[in-house]
Amino acid sequence: MLMGVSRQQDQIMSFSDRTFLFRDVALEIYFRDSRSLLVVFSDRKQRREITGRLSHIIGRTGNDPGSAGLARSPFVGRLSSKVTSAFSAKMVSGFGSAELSVAQRKWQSREISNFTYLSILNQVSGRTPSDATQYPVFPWVIQDYTSSKLDLSSGETFRDLSLPMGALTEARREAARSRYENLMSVEEKPFHYGTHFSSSMIVCHFLIRMEPFTHMFKTLQISEATSASSFLSSSRALKTGEKIHDVKLPPWAKQDPLLFIVMNRKALESDYVSENLPQWIDLIWGCRQADPESYNVFHPLSYEGAIDLDSITDDLEREATVGIIHNFGQTPRKIFSSPHPSRNMHGNSALPIGIIYGMAEDYHLLTQGSRPLKDLGPEQPVHDLILDLIGQQVMPCPEGTLCVPSRPHEGISWDYSVGSTGALKVLLDRRVSQVIESAFCSCATYADSDTLITGSTDNMVRLWQITRNDRNREQPVTLQLTHLMRGHTAKVTCITASRSWSLIVSGSKDGSAALWDLNRGAYTRSIWHGIGPSSEVHLVAINESTGYIATCSRDRLWIHTINARPIVSLDLTDAAPSPLYPPVTSMAFLERDYCHTGLIATGAPDGTITFRTWNTDSTPEGEKAQWEFATLKTLKVKSEGRNRRAIPCVTALKFVGESLYHGEDTGKIFGWELPD
Repeated sequence: MLMGVSRQQDQIMSFSDRTFLFRDVALEIYFRDSRSLLVVFSDRKQRREITGRLSHIIGRTGNDPGSAGLARSPFVGRLSSKVTSAFSAKMVSGFGSAELSVAQRKWQSREISNFTYLSILNQVSGRTPSDATQYPVFPWVIQDYTSSKLDLSSGETFRDLSLPMGALTEARREAARSRYENLMSVEEKPFHYGTHFSSSMIVCHFLIRMEPFTHMFKTLQISEATSASSFLSSSRALKTGEKIHDVKLPPWAKQDPLLFIVMNRKALESDYVSENLPQWIDLIWGCRQADPESYNVFHPLSYEGAIDLDSITDDLEREATVGIIHNFGQTPRKIFSSPHPSRNMHGNSALPIGIIYGMAEDYHLLTQGSRPLKDLGPEQPVHDLILDLIGQQVMPCPEGTLCVPSRPHEGISWDYSVGSTGALKVLLDRRVSQVIESAFCSCATYADSDTLITGSTDNMVRLWQITRNDRNREQPVTLQLTHLMRGHTAKVTCITASRSWSLIVSGSKDGSAALWDLNRGAYTRSIWHGIGPSSEVHLVAINESTGYIATCSRDRLWIHTINARPIVSLDLTDAAPSPLYPPVTSMAFLERDYCHTGLIATGAPDGTITFRTWNTDSTPEGEKAQWEFATLKTLKVKSEGRNRRAIPCVTALKFVGESLYHGEDTGKIFGWELPD
């Protein structure tokens, strides 16, 4: 038990040493559910005792201590397995130079985005949302806040990343130079700025409109300018003596906080920033961190090693020094001693080096494979596609069955026939390990290898914990119900989950899609499609990269933010009616670390797959942003075999990297590939 927080030992994934108030006595612990806990000890000896125990726990549970901290830290978010697999167990005692070099090479070769690389550098230097004095820092990159349209191909749009914000104009540079020289003249340690770019008060003021940050000072993040739009809107009335309005946005944001965030992220990932980001990294973490010629010297007390609280014996002096650190802020730990290398910008800068074609860029070049990759038979239509992480292949699942992605030999099955009680069967190597009667299962999804979520005909959503015991030959794998969640008024028809976003989305015959907190097993909010049979939500999807949520009924396709803010919708009432199938029978998001354009694919009963994006291009000048879908390409599924008469219905879709897979009501799955 730590500070009233109790967690199961097998939920610990990793831990990292941290400093707190410049004292190297803290520890950040990362859990499987993407949450973390910052613990501050009285001294390093006490921390060493705990890290020794944690190392034993992690070794016993088989968790990977190396990659988990980066993969699941609160502000880095979700990184691909290709990225996290490169980071070894050295992270337990501090991120090693070899692992940092791997991350740097991946950034140089464009395998990870600017945002992800900066997130890694923040974590390596000890910046964490868990410490109010050491928030992650990201660059302001845009200087054009007056144009009606932002031109990301023009260098005039961007700030000079070779100088700190306090030296961007001649007047600012002169003021900084004068302050520095005046301090030198009186033989004091000189600095250019008497205030810091990151402190607890600055960040709290920056995010004052967004709950829970309005009244909570220790759980703030600073990367919202490229990832979250909610901090720009006043979500509730604040009793501060004056009204807190929404942020006034530049003309190119078209009065829309989401568009402001989208454009900031596009700017961060632009060619200009990619080319000039090394200069900014040199200022924050590198060889120019305290460089007088770069106008980049801050107050001496803001640098690591400048203050030794343990050596201060006077209580009043110690308390005053702590106050200075809290209110002034801390300069990030220096991690580079030489100029940061540049990024390789040859070829298509939106794709990693060596990859010529991309799904979002070259969808018109897609071709369907001539032969099915798997065939369940015509009596078993493909209901879901699961990526087998061990065999590195896509597995088809018929209705009523589901396998664990990281353990394809494990899975579940249920009886989905009309009038059944939806009994759940837990399977191991096709052998029944457990039977749970009256589970009323109608749909299911895995959040991870240890967590199952089921939707039910009794209107409930159930959260299950998976337990494995190799010594129990009769029941080596079992399910235990942990949460029974109520929110729907009719049968749950579809369900999906994201461990990265701690989110469950369930669709129902009642015309709603409910959002649930995966960590707490609690209802958060609903997305409504309407009332009546045509409003039944039969498809849901979560974009693991952005947190966007897609929901679909017979009448409409919607995309919302993770907070259920509507982005865009598509009217499906004009689509060709079918007595057996709705207009959209499957859907999937294209997921990348960063993609310059959103892309969703939808399958239809007429054997077509449609690629769509969404934008505000048609918004009239001076009006609020109006998001609309735009069709990019419609693919026609080939009929396999000469004797094939019926047009196949596309019942499942899945993007895997720059490839697309579709499943059919014939039981077959096919792959779509770009040219080599």
